[in-house]
Amino acid sequence: MRRAVLGGVCLALLGCPPSSSTSTDDPAPVSSATGDDPVWRDVATDTRPEADAVNDQRPPPGTAFPLETPYPTPEACAPGEHPSHPGAGGLDLWLGGSGTEPGHFQYPRAITTDPAGNLYVVDKAGRLQKFDRAGQLLAHVHTPAYALGKPTGLSWSPRGELLAADTHYARVLVYDADLKLKRAWGVPGWDPGQFLFVTYAFETDDGELYTTDYGDETARVQVWTPDGEYLRSWGTFGEGDQGFRRPSSVWVHDDEVFVADAANHRVAVFTRQGEHLRDVGAPGRGPGQLGYPYEAVVDEQERLWVAEFGNHRISVFTLTGEFLASYGKPGRSLGQLARPWGLAHGPDERLWLLDSGNDRVYALPRETALGGDQ
Repeated sequence: MRRAVLGGVCLALLGCPPSSSTSTDDPAPVSSATGDDPVWRDVATDTRPEADAVNDQRPPPGTAFPLETPYPTPEACAPGEHPSHPGAGGLDLWLGGSGTEPGHFQYPRAITTDPAGNLYVVDKAGRLQKFDRAGQLLAHVHTPAYALGKPTGLSWSPRGELLAADTHYARVLVYDADLKLKRAWGVPGWDPGQFLFVTYAFETDDGELYTTDYGDETARVQVWTPDGEYLRSWGTFGEGDQGFRRPSSVWVHDDEVFVADAANHRVAVFTRQGEHLRDVGAPGRGPGQLGYPYEAVVDEQERLWVAEFGNHRISVFTLTGEFLASYGKPGRSLGQLARPWGLAHGPDERLWLLDSGNDRVYALPRETALGGDQ
């Protein structure tokens, strides 16, 4: 018997007892503040009673969450009002620091760039912030609602729109470059054309939009028109070629679809019709292995970059799965990483990297990251 909409995710993903409830925000791996190796902790032991209260507030399957009218208005920032910080140890600069004020972060969870090199970051406070390529804050806005949870995926579309996977509200938010909300689409439910916990939205140059979502023994890739008309889907909860356990991002390059299958510790590669082609990575902490990959993106030189939440690093592969390099070590000091949720590429060979557990964003040359562990 199905539980309440979007409930029981812990039970479906990792075999929790039926009486437990777990937040979907953070799976198990953690590291100490001293920079020791990650400790892998079963998320089933991390029960949080607030999850059931959240489920009680969800609308019936197939019914959209209400959206505010008028939409939240973004606030612009004067140049230099919230400056970035100079980098060190191979970093160009870093942004943030813990806090709720503009220019700071509370656990940044998604990141992307636009063609001009501007940076967009959403954090666990439900704030979407825009920075220029020098790290100056340009604007910020709260998502329409965030009491039930916050977005976990950002991407920039070929049509010049910012796509935010509003995870706990079973919808995709569409913004313009000034952070003005243009529209939202999606409804909660298990059926094809509905969302459970939607984690990512990616639009291709030829006008197909790919999403990942999971929950209640469901895990899948769905394909839509840019306006939200359902086309097709594939994937089941579990393991194997078609199995997913917390699909966290999707990226399309040419005719191949790259899915960060976080709790199966791999990046699964498919055709655009859903035929499994190969896997990149395997569970573990060694070179070429993966620990909770949360985002996988392809750069213009056809390299696959993977943010590993569980291994506190990023890893780089060829598109066929040959390991090239890894960057990052766990810790709290500047230049170290704690639970990186994502990464993004900007102009001039720049890499933007979320240091989520330390409430920071790094900017560094891609060649620095390709040079290996620091």
